[in-house]
Amino acid sequence: MRHWALIIPRVTGFICSLSGEGQLMINIVVVGATLSYALQSMSDLLLKRNFADLHRPYNAPGGQRLHTSH
Repeated sequence: MRHWALIIPRVTGFICSLSGEGQLMINIVVVGATLSYALQSMSDLLLKRNFADLHRPYNAPGGQRLHTSH
């Protein structure tokens, strides 16, 4: 059933693209992408602060400079 999460937005986007409201669709996509990146960054900072001792299999370059203490 997980495939519906891919199919429904595609079909909805295609139908909306036929409406001629291209600029509105671009604005919606840009706002959604901006919110997504902002929430991912906030999530990263909160996880680093709240779970600083958690094992991480990958450390980003410069990761030690981002270390915060309580």
